[in-house]
Amino acid sequence: MWDFIYIDDVMSGVLSLIEHEGAGIYNIGGGNVVSLKTVVELINNHMGSKLDVQYGAIPYREGQLMHLEGSIEKIKNRTGWRPKIDLEEGLLRTIKGLA
Repeated sequence: MWDFIYIDDVMSGVLSLIEHEGAGIYNIGGGNVVSLKTVVELINNHMGSKLDVQYGAIPYREGQLMHLEGSIEKIKNRTGWRPKIDLEEGLLRTIKGLA
């Protein structure tokens, strides 16, 4: 499970910290975790792909992270910032930019 965030939200989070003089270490994330399988399926669906993805065909590497999620509570409490672009919208914007 992974926490994805669209670049516009990263930048707005950084700017919110600058505006609030937020020195320190903050997580800036989407605040929502999804599986890589979900991301691949969304991309395939939105691009009209008929790829037959072979999930698990390559073994996991030793020590590979299986869950990556950062808490955004600290930045929300400090600045009121929240991500605005969900995963699907971010993927659609990225796909549109490829055309």
